[in-house]
Amino acid sequence: MVLLAYLKRHINPEKVEADFSLAIQSGRGGARLSHDHSKQFNYVLQSLTLWREIQHDMFQLWMLAEDDILSETNSYRLRDTGQGLNRIQSAPRVSRMMQTILQRAQQKVGYWVGSSVVHLGDHNVPNALMFIDKYTQIYRILLPLCTTLEKIDEISKKDEDLFDYIKNSFHDVETAKKVICTDFFKYAFDGSEVKDAPEIPNEGKPRRSALFPQLVAGFDGVANLHENLLNGVKTAGDLPYLGHRVQLENNNVGPYLWQTYSEVAKRVTNLGAYIMSLNFPINSSIGLFSINRAEWVIGEHACYQYSYVTVPLYDTLGPEAIEYICTQTNIPLIVATADKALIALSIKEKLPTLSHLVIMDTPTEELLNKGKQLNVTIISILDAEKLGEANPVESRPMGSDGIATICYTSGTTGLPKGVLLTHKNMLAAGAAGAALQNNGRMYKITKDDSHISYLPLAHVFERVVQVMLTNAGARCGFYQGDTLKLLDDVAELKPSVFVSVPRLYNRIYDKVLAGVSAKGGVAAFLFNQAFNAKKKGLANGTQKSWLWDKLVFGAVRQRLGGNVKMMITGAAPISAEVIDFLRICFSADLYEGYGQTETAAALSITDSSDLESGHVGAPFPCSEVKLVDVPGMNYTSKDTPNPRGEICVRGHSVFVGYYNLPDKTAETLDADGWCHTGDIGMWDSKGRLRIIDRVKNIFKLAQGEYIAPEKIENVYGRHELVAQSFVYGDSLQATLVGVIVLDEDTMKIYSQKHNLGSKTLKEYTEDPKVLELVSKDLLAHAKGSELKGFEILKKIRLYHEQFSMENGLLTPTFKLKRHEAKILFKNQIDEMYAEINSA
Repeated sequence: MVLLAYLKRHINPEKVEADFSLAIQSGRGGARLSHDHSKQFNYVLQSLTLWREIQHDMFQLWMLAEDDILSETNSYRLRDTGQGLNRIQSAPRVSRMMQTILQRAQQKVGYWVGSSVVHLGDHNVPNALMFIDKYTQIYRILLPLCTTLEKIDEISKKDEDLFDYIKNSFHDVETAKKVICTDFFKYAFDGSEVKDAPEIPNEGKPRRSALFPQLVAGFDGVANLHENLLNGVKTAGDLPYLGHRVQLENNNVGPYLWQTYSEVAKRVTNLGAYIMSLNFPINSSIGLFSINRAEWVIGEHACYQYSYVTVPLYDTLGPEAIEYICTQTNIPLIVATADKALIALSIKEKLPTLSHLVIMDTPTEELLNKGKQLNVTIISILDAEKLGEANPVESRPMGSDGIATICYTSGTTGLPKGVLLTHKNMLAAGAAGAALQNNGRMYKITKDDSHISYLPLAHVFERVVQVMLTNAGARCGFYQGDTLKLLDDVAELKPSVFVSVPRLYNRIYDKVLAGVSAKGGVAAFLFNQAFNAKKKGLANGTQKSWLWDKLVFGAVRQRLGGNVKMMITGAAPISAEVIDFLRICFSADLYEGYGQTETAAALSITDSSDLESGHVGAPFPCSEVKLVDVPGMNYTSKDTPNPRGEICVRGHSVFVGYYNLPDKTAETLDADGWCHTGDIGMWDSKGRLRIIDRVKNIFKLAQGEYIAPEKIENVYGRHELVAQSFVYGDSLQATLVGVIVLDEDTMKIYSQKHNLGSKTLKEYTEDPKVLELVSKDLLAHAKGSELKGFEILKKIRLYHEQFSMENGLLTPTFKLKRHEAKILFKNQIDEMYAEINSA
């Protein structure tokens, strides 16, 4: 690795063109490049991965060669033969396969693939790997080949065909041919078809991550989520684990206070021992009812240690849904904060099995008195832990197939369904992420990392993140509980891992661009110059710029604490523009994941080396994915050039069913274990999954056009005036209408620009002149986007209050509740269609 260290010291992107020009001149002038000069040339090649457009002259220069390049003496020289690959002759038996690769490299990729293969032929695996920079998009394709070729000397002594050996090292012959002999780019990030998968009518073959033909099932030596915590204790011990901020006087908050892994593990054991003393049967359901906080995690792990099933109760669920969940699962005990405990007691007469409440904070007199009246035992979590410590009980965790949680889907309509997730499901999802990290495909989380926890712990997305963090021994700091103060918490914590949803990322995008527009002048010019320069860099495979990152984007990075190295987005679609914006401004590894509660949040994820946006990557290493035809929507797995269909997933993270709902389970989970997601996907030319439609959340307009409202809302949401939007279409109407929630900060600037006066946001939404101006601007924005004519809103109405969980218009995963929105805006919808039809 001496040469690699040399490259790290000497690469200077500013000198690339000059160095490259000099190298070209040396080559064309017939100068012989010595071994030392070739080292110098190596770092020029490394820098040139900034460019994707391979120049033929550069390739020819590197490939000047003679017969002994691949000789059995393992030596080679660069010479001025000027004949490139055509001069390579078959020396040893090994070179036959090498020639094939080199010739394909010349045709398809260029000199940097060729240089990698030359080093492979020279048995120099470290140097070969060095050339496969992550921005070239071929690292993971040649990595298994490099591993194979480490045995090249042993193979050469035997009467075997090396090409056959390499074919056999892949999980199917077709993949081997594609990897070795065809377009490296095309298969760089693919989901490869499963070996020996049968041809089934009306569906495509299953695909798996090309890196993991054998699905990842969990962490080594970890059989359940309790053992996952013990692994974190072993890794981090007395290092910080769970952190919170303490309320001070004058409504101020202090810095983060931390509990170590060892301290948390002790509290978990003590609380679990107390719950055991109540003699609830094994597998009893225990409720968890609060916003994110350390005691939620402690209660969760107490259940895991003693074979109880966790049942999260969403912070904003109404009494009807809480009643439904508690009665369906026969919950005898809820670990809750005092305010949530009061909600449970308010419907106690409908919860016959509820007998105990463990209070995460301090029980109030009102709560204690009400508990006595209703014959419910109430105890603080600290007192419960003391009782458990005084009466210890031996651990009795479940096996991997035991139910870890009944995670109720938030649902956009009707009552939620209880998704049964096993310990294996949760561990497989977390371990699959860790496997990608260990293979260099994701930022590797260690005990030095920290994470801000604000996405609901009742939702599986955040809980799988917790599984990864805990296994690695990382820190988790909780927000105060108020999303309006989230960025204050982020500034204090300075997390290195930031996991969020498009709703927040969109707000950052809007605020930054609105701020740039408001500043104008030199500041706006510099920002736009920097942004455009880095956007070109993304297209060429590079994300960072030492100049622009320091000069322009440093202030933007401070919005997330200035230390973020890994960003994940999931739970809802996010636009390609926002993805590019985040990569440009934060220079952090950004991953878009796709999954559902039913898949423990794990179905697919993007790759750290892939800087293209607009897709959700390859299958997660714990799952396999196939596309099933949807004839009614004209989507088939045989579509060319890109197969399309309903996304179905099977694997170690897929749920085992809906609790006590066999009919609903059969609708989603078929007899072969495939979970039907209801989403329409497409495999792109590089084998990555793209979400293009929805089987259920679509509707037809009167002329027969299918409408995907989320897609349209995402487009309108990119306009700086739009905080949120609701797109509606009636199957008896030919056009769409919508409700636009105005962004309050941007509206202040907009009103000054158009002399609209100083008003409240509600007053602006009721002003006909504002409606006229905003309608005109949004129409221009829509026409300038990728929307088709029938996807553009014919009429809009303005609204002043953001959709939220509190007002019942968003689910806990920040998805719009369309049914509730339709009811709320019924009058406006009817009014808009009346205006359209009377025109």
